[in-house]
Amino acid sequence: MPAGNRTSAILHSRARNIVVESTTRVGLIGQLSNPVQRRLSPTDIDDLVAAYRKGATINDLAAYYGIHRTTVANHLSRREVMRHHQRTAWDDTTLREAAELYATGLSLAQVGAIFGIDAQTAVGRFRRAGLQVRPRLGWSVSRIT
Repeated sequence: MPAGNRTSAILHSRARNIVVESTTRVGLIGQLSNPVQRRLSPTDIDDLVAAYRKGATINDLAAYYGIHRTTVANHLSRREVMRHHQRTAWDDTTLREAAELYATGLSLAQVGAIFGIDAQTAVGRFRRAGLQVRPRLGWSVSRIT
């Protein structure tokens, strides 16, 4: 290998190292790829559970305590806390009652309000149960799936 090419290869190699170091430093300024784990004290976990029972969401608690949302869910599971979506789950009797109210002409929003859920949640529950959902006023039937 001629000397010129060897010098060029060494300079190129050094340039790559500089770029890698520069990129690494930029990466450290932004976000760490392996952040330090945050462990909650038993008192913090008690407070987390109490806040969740009062209506705080998992995402809100994760942001507040600086932990991942999965960690919040795991703390709740270990304490056997019923999740928000489980508290509003419908049994067959509740589904039948909601369907009867909807059949009388109430809107999905009205049925949802009675049961403490959103109208779209009611739509999903009706559809999973195989119940027909009326088309929205002004919508063509082809837009409803």
